[in-house]
Amino acid sequence: MRLYQLLRDNIISLLVFIVVGLFGVGYLLPRFWIHLERLIWKMRLGAPSASGWVLNYAVKDYQLEVKEIVEDESAPPMFAVLLGIWRRFRQMPRLYRHLRRLRDGDAGTMFKQALENLDDGWRTGTPAKLLERHMTIVKELALSPRLDTSVIDEKEKHRGLCSVALVTYALGDLDEGFDLGKKNWKRAQSLNPSDQLEGKWLASYAFHNAKMFRGDFGTSMIEMIELWRTYADLLPDEKVALINRLSTRGITLHPVLTKPRHIILAGAFNDGPNLKGPFDEIHRPEHPWPNLASYKKHYRAAHTDLRNEIAWVDAWYEEAQTICVADPISLNFSHAYTGFYFTLLLGEPMLSVEGLEKELDSKINHAFNSIECQTLVVSEYVKYGFEGVYDLVCQRNEAALTKLRKASVSSEISGNKFAECIFMCAHALAAARLGPAEEEEIKFYLKKADKLAYKIGGNFYPALSDAAYAAVSTLQGKHGRSRKLAHRCRQGKKGRRILRIFLPDI
Repeated sequence: MRLYQLLRDNIISLLVFIVVGLFGVGYLLPRFWIHLERLIWKMRLGAPSASGWVLNYAVKDYQLEVKEIVEDESAPPMFAVLLGIWRRFRQMPRLYRHLRRLRDGDAGTMFKQALENLDDGWRTGTPAKLLERHMTIVKELALSPRLDTSVIDEKEKHRGLCSVALVTYALGDLDEGFDLGKKNWKRAQSLNPSDQLEGKWLASYAFHNAKMFRGDFGTSMIEMIELWRTYADLLPDEKVALINRLSTRGITLHPVLTKPRHIILAGAFNDGPNLKGPFDEIHRPEHPWPNLASYKKHYRAAHTDLRNEIAWVDAWYEEAQTICVADPISLNFSHAYTGFYFTLLLGEPMLSVEGLEKELDSKINHAFNSIECQTLVVSEYVKYGFEGVYDLVCQRNEAALTKLRKASVSSEISGNKFAECIFMCAHALAAARLGPAEEEEIKFYLKKADKLAYKIGGNFYPALSDAAYAAVSTLQGKHGRSRKLAHRCRQGKKGRRILRIFLPDI
């Protein structure tokens, strides 16, 4: 009986030792502490992208602390675990300062490298998934409240966030791009007074362009012209200085160099600018010329509205080519947007009356032929897309379909989708004009365009999708459906020139 009790007591003690000592203290406790410490440092250090390796370093440091106690102090492993945790707990303030220095030393370098990768990646057509990794790093570091401004100052953070907003918009997420752009525009107003103008220029790309592509054409055009005035009214040396400051690596596209072409594009969507009345010294937004000298060179009171509108596009195109000489992407996009604007004017009823068809065709071909794509996938996207729309308007349907297919491929490679709804609608119509052999392609792009149009919302894009469906329905003999959809399209206020690509009599 005594033997039994002795064995029982020893077995229980042994089991308790195994469970509590070896398994609890030797196995579970150090792992629990590691998870707890990682959580503590994650909360204290923030910015997971920059502090990830620091957390791993801290875990390894604790494990070496336990081994040091075992080897140098000849302590049992279980005691070493407990002693290591106690020492770790006492050393936390000093350890935190050490880990923060490690994180800060890496964060500045990581931030700059991510911005450079984002810049180079977008320009060379890097897939969107890879660009998103760089954007995540920039956002985490720029928005981390744990990073001191001595590591990444407010100007650098603002520049990085503006670049993220720009690429987000360019990749087709107009809502997110607009929201980020709007936040950046407000953030610019909180910068030092000497940095506010530069901050607004950096924020303007995503803010104004996403607003435009979401359907607010007139407002975005006026706001862009108002901002342009802050550049146009500078002295020549001041203009050069502003452009040089904004040319620093870390912003994907130069905001000043892009402004003339986007004013052209906003005018295209808005069915033209308001050219009523003479240009005056006040530079009111309703007089949307690049500057007074440009107005005097191009505007003629005796000309018709259409001729002066063409002159207005020429004025901004001239401005774009002048300031974009050293930036091939900005120059290529300026050619593409100008060619698109003139393409829309081909549907104007007064064009043939005034005998401007040949002149306009010459301008369109010159603009598109001036685009040099080479290795710039983003330039291919706008060249083939807008040139395909031009061929569609001119009833060159096979050429249109070929080019719009190329634009689609370029979009998949580079991730650019900001003009996707227009291109997809044109793609479907070009395929429909070539007959039922392209039936699957027609359905695919119509459905995709319709889904995107209603995701963007507003009045214009759903009307654009309906116009494309109406045009295709007519070709398929579904005249009742075509009349219903055409009736819907006529309710819109803006973008009628674009809708005329699909419904000439709208």
